[in-house]
Amino acid sequence: MLTKYMLSFILLLTPNILLCASAAVHGHNVDSPERESDGAYKPRDYEHYNDVGHNVEFDHEAILGSVKEAEEYDRLSPEESKKRLEQLLPRMDLDRDKFIDREELKKWILNSFINLSQEEAEERMSEADDNNDGVVTWSEYLRDAFGAENEDEISIDDTGETGMLLPEEKAMWKAADKNGDGTLDFEEFAVFTNPEEHPEMHEYLLQQTLREKDRDGDGRIDFQEYVGDRGQIFK
Repeated sequence: MLTKYMLSFILLLTPNILLCASAAVHGHNVDSPERESDGAYKPRDYEHYNDVGHNVEFDHEAILGSVKEAEEYDRLSPEESKKRLEQLLPRMDLDRDKFIDREELKKWILNSFINLSQEEAEERMSEADDNNDGVVTWSEYLRDAFGAENEDEISIDDTGETGMLLPEEKAMWKAADKNGDGTLDFEEFAVFTNPEEHPEMHEYLLQQTLREKDRDGDGRIDFQEYVGDRGQIFK
């Protein structure tokens, strides 16, 4: 069965991953370090191509939808990897025509990105939820992201793991706290840790980007501010 799928799958794989990733982290890693030149939140294809070339680990994660599963695949023999792929491909073939077209692959990869975000949120929550009660308090988050016991210990210029200032983090926390109880359960924490994937959080990301790039403080970002130091050649 594998040979019936393989040719169409290989031909479609790379361009569709690029397409889907741009719509939406990467040596197998569930952490999400900031992309300093473009703001704290980076697209999922940030490390698809890097200084050493094509990062195939990104492809593994985009298809499998799990960093942990991708790591497991790395330890398998080529024969076992092919066997598992053979079991995976029919699930992508929605119309059962023995070919995986672009739309089928696109839907699969977008769903994989959702699963990756969930896995990332689970990892972050396990680190932040000190008492393992299933919710993260603001104090627990401050310790995890800023290494501080309270807000007074954090400088006004200090940023946490996301690259955001404390007031920006707090505004996003309140927006994610749908029931207003001051804590975030897993669903709320997933929104908080992956704001780029939730429209209700985009306002805060835009404000952060404006703060970082609006160098002359006029409330707008011109082309030179957008490209930053990389764009000096355009002057």
